[in-house]
Amino acid sequence: YLTHLLLNVSKHNHSYQTELVLRHVSPMASGKLQAQFKHDGENLIKNNATTHFIPKEIVVDAEQLTVRVTGRFTCTVGKAQVSAHDQTYVLKFVFTAGRFLQLTQFEKLNHDSAVTEEKESNETETSSPSS
Repeated sequence: YLTHLLLNVSKHNHSYQTELVLRHVSPMASGKLQAQFKHDGENLIKNNATTHFIPKEIVVDAEQLTVRVTGRFTCTVGKAQVSAHDQTYVLKFVFTAGRFLQLTQFEKLNHDSAVTEEKESNETETSSPSS
């Protein structure tokens, strides 16, 4: 839901969708994330861009309260598609007493680092002794 709101945007819906996302943001991270989303919106308007993201894989780490979403990210400027590539995003959350999960971080991973992290994670799992 949050990646949809943040990554399927145009200059026409960015403000509204950002407001919806900010309802799910932790107060301790709201200033930072609000500035990040505002910067993204300014770039959309400046470039007359539209972005679209189709998730292909979602990995939830319940212990770390993180979600890694990998999918196809497309950027269009005017009527011309200028970029289409696989991209991974990480969302980090906190759980506060009496509240549901709240977003504390939304970041784009360099796709190479996402692949490297995945490989290292798999190597650690295969090299750890079995119980």
